[in-house]
Amino acid sequence: MELLYRENQQLAEGPLWHRGFLYWVDIKAHTLHRINTDNKQHEVRHFQEQITSISLTVADDFVLTSRHGLARLRDFNAELIPLVTIEDSTPDNRFNDAKVDVFGNLWAGTMDDNETD
Repeated sequence: MELLYRENQQLAEGPLWHRGFLYWVDIKAHTLHRINTDNKQHEVRHFQEQITSISLTVADDFVLTSRHGLARLRDFNAELIPLVTIEDSTPDNRFNDAKVDVFGNLWAGTMDDNETD
């Protein structure tokens, strides 16, 4: 095992390795990170809302969960394309994590962001 990157983060989750990069989100900081596993170059993107997971699509781009929806990201530096909004009637809820199963289905869960319900 080798430590690739060290930084204090608020809520780092959801690692995804793809084409020589390790991706992850820091939910509370509204950021998406990636690090090149060869040269250790780290990049970070900041968003207006919480990004809670990153998954790979069959088109070789990404689907992200945010506080209340799903969005597409064609590559790390591309514009975020909103796809669907979910649970906007429950403002304290947010997506928590998501992963793609072996059949290509995206499984995503929501939670109470205050962690009381």
